[in-house]
Amino acid sequence: MWFFLAPLVLIVVLACWVDWRARRRRGRVRDGTAMWRDVRDARRDARAWEAGSLGHSGEDTSWMRRRRP
Repeated sequence: MWFFLAPLVLIVVLACWVDWRARRRRGRVRDGTAMWRDVRDARRDARAWEAGSLGHSGEDTSWMRRRRP
């Protein structure tokens, strides 16, 4: 019976350790919501760039000024 539970316990312990290290570095393990937000912002900036604007996210977009012919 223990050989069924040992991998599960190992995975939980490993996940707790990774989360503890991330918190210690004042960061967090990124969740799905944060990733989707970044994807949405990147798509919005790409659409704005195609329309001629330089984006809305407040990031440095100076590299976008050189457009391909």
